[in-house]
Amino acid sequence: MASIWSLNGFDIYVDQFQEAAPGQSAELNPIDSSESIFHILFEPTVTYQLSGTVIGEANMNGIKATRNTIVSLISDFEPGGIDVFVQDVTINRIIAFGQTVDQLQAIDAPIFKINLTVRPD
Repeated sequence: MASIWSLNGFDIYVDQFQEAAPGQSAELNPIDSSESIFHILFEPTVTYQLSGTVIGEANMNGIKATRNTIVSLISDFEPGGIDVFVQDVTINRIIAFGQTVDQLQAIDAPIFKINLTVRPD
């Protein structure tokens, strides 16, 4: 059974969770105006990708509204919640005759599969 997570108060039945933490990299870039070298050190940006199911139009609209904002994500890993920046939301509607997972929603409520990319803020 999928875990029930909450993004800004809207339920997501999460099937998969992935964390990506790229390593640091340094670049040496010559500056044209002098013979010096400009050093840039990039800090790694941790991103989380999660995919799951959302039931109901109201939940889906609420999650879509979080794009490019900072919201709270409550999960199995962080029961108290963490603040995350929502970078990307991808939505696919599932054609189904009915749902029985969320008893607060109507049986004929729409079902959506979503993929989210978020980063800790």
